[in-house]
Amino acid sequence: MAETGKDCVLQQRLNPLTGESEWVVVTLRLDLEDSNDQCKSTEKEGTLWQTTYLDMLNDVERNRAYDKAIRKAVSQGARHVLDIGAGTGLLSMMAARAMKESYDSCRPQSNENLESTSTASVPRRVTACECYLPMFRLARTLLKVNSMGSSVRLVLKRSDEMKVGIDLSPAADLLVSEILDSELLGEGLIPTLRHAHTHLLAPGARSVPHRATIYAQKAIISGGAVTYLALRNKSPMDCALDFPTFGKDYLGSLLLCTWVLDLDEEGTISYSTAPVWAVTEPDTDNHCWKDHWKQCVWFFQRNDLTVVAGKTQIVQALHDEISVKYGVRSKSEVESQQPRDQTTSYELDMRPQRIGILGNNVYRRTLTDAVSLAVRQKNSPLCLVVDDSILCTISAGAANVDSHVIAMFPGLKADGPSYVKAAAVANGLDPNRFQVLGEKAVHLSSVKLNNRKVDLLMAEPYYRAYEDLQPWRQLRFWFERTALSSLLVDNAAIIPCRGILRGVALFLPDLWRSRKSLSNVEGFEHSSVNKVLGACGELPYAEDGPILAYSVWQCGQSKELTDCFTLMEFDFTIPLQAVEGSVQVPILTSGVCHGVALWIDWVMSESQDSIISTGPTGSAPSYWKQGVKLLNVPLKLEAEKDSYLRVSAVFDPTSGDIKVGVESETAEARNSLF
Repeated sequence: MAETGKDCVLQQRLNPLTGESEWVVVTLRLDLEDSNDQCKSTEKEGTLWQTTYLDMLNDVERNRAYDKAIRKAVSQGARHVLDIGAGTGLLSMMAARAMKESYDSCRPQSNENLESTSTASVPRRVTACECYLPMFRLARTLLKVNSMGSSVRLVLKRSDEMKVGIDLSPAADLLVSEILDSELLGEGLIPTLRHAHTHLLAPGARSVPHRATIYAQKAIISGGAVTYLALRNKSPMDCALDFPTFGKDYLGSLLLCTWVLDLDEEGTISYSTAPVWAVTEPDTDNHCWKDHWKQCVWFFQRNDLTVVAGKTQIVQALHDEISVKYGVRSKSEVESQQPRDQTTSYELDMRPQRIGILGNNVYRRTLTDAVSLAVRQKNSPLCLVVDDSILCTISAGAANVDSHVIAMFPGLKADGPSYVKAAAVANGLDPNRFQVLGEKAVHLSSVKLNNRKVDLLMAEPYYRAYEDLQPWRQLRFWFERTALSSLLVDNAAIIPCRGILRGVALFLPDLWRSRKSLSNVEGFEHSSVNKVLGACGELPYAEDGPILAYSVWQCGQSKELTDCFTLMEFDFTIPLQAVEGSVQVPILTSGVCHGVALWIDWVMSESQDSIISTGPTGSAPSYWKQGVKLLNVPLKLEAEKDSYLRVSAVFDPTSGDIKVGVESETAEARNSLF
């Protein structure tokens, strides 16, 4: 990203429809412009919409813990605070406020003492660094809104680029930061703090937070259910586990990992990422569902460690600069100092949600059956897989010994050939029948096809780069199918042949609360950031908010208020085009509607008995992300005969965006978001 002018940013982005990288000029006017102090943004791609900043700022428990710890550290004599990764500048403003309060409390009361050498005369300052330009400008605006511009020096740099005497002076004696992810170390906590203590902080400098401890709990998988086992020891790095509650053997185990922050040295101010049922004395008023920090689950690959009641296993944890890895060993292995088995195989690097999808028997069978049927109906077919689906690729090769399969694998790139070779060999197939190009399908030419035309064009569709985006971003398949039209035979089979946009109205109080608009955060005005961060609730303006990608089953409380409904269809047998849809949905259950979840059902064959759904499955894991349209003002719905929701949508073929409108006939005043 580069700056092109005072209010413009030249930003590189991935066009979700074409898969191509492109440079766009983004106007982010983050200065005060009117009496409403609204932070204006003409940036329509939602640079910050998919981040968890809103969720963090709505986390009252987190905010109060940080404020309390910062006040305590400042009261112990801090004179120069360094905030690394300032974000909106909240922690910096907390520090500046605490310093002012501390100064005022010890300021000399008479003029004759003004020239004394008391601690009140020592300069107090806050330096904050933020390297991400949109967030830097957001922080700059909030500092101005809160009259903190002269109290906090904001630096547009990474902390490891800063130097004492240039970016801050003198060295800081208090560090505040929140560079933590769900695994604790993934945002570079260790190297960042090491550099700060070596180069930016004074000897003996304090830190908020002061300490982090990882806790683990063993669980077993039995009949699809997860049962948590009793812990004998909860030490952070070498946990001994025993299981007094079971009388027989169980197979399959996992480790649930959380962490606790001690924000002060004494450990009296803490914050935990554990679920509420695991917290000894939870703050029930504020300890609610949150998205920014989750519990982490680790699956063990060893099959020889059967869990037996009354016996002990040792969980060992090792960490490097950015991650923690866990292993399970029997007590006898540890006591005999038996070395670990270091043998590894070439494995596909997949995220947990992808593993969950491929681990679903119904999903695999539906996809492989559709591919196999289409391939067997062709003589010596040339099959083209345009996405990152190894499952489609191997299924096409296995269904017909005369088939030749070309896989684009744009997201796997150089690793693609190794993955396919390993999968082919494992399934007794000739690897030479598979060709991996590792590029985008739109770059394909007849030369690369040896002047043959494609008999079967297929995808799951699954583009690795879109795992965390709304499900219709996979409609890139329709764009690529259209771009490749001249390379297809006249009767080419298309898998999937259609897509159906489906939806359901939901009660989603936890998710809505986490994304609602900001006003006052621990005494600091934050309403200026609502548009830029994509706030969805209680907005002071009528402008439509974003549709965000979430797995509904992971969003806390949820309840379906309507039956699932069809909103529009996409026909992949014809070229890409605009699509519109509108539907009246009867209210099934009375309740408060916070939003509508949307997803795509992929029709894999014309018979329509072969459908892959990416929709929610109640409280059970679906592993797909849905697109969730949260309402500005929740609607109270009544399950009456003449009561319904009207939901409408428009698909834009130039951008791949879908705009959705929701209104209720039973509301006192229509709340149209379209």
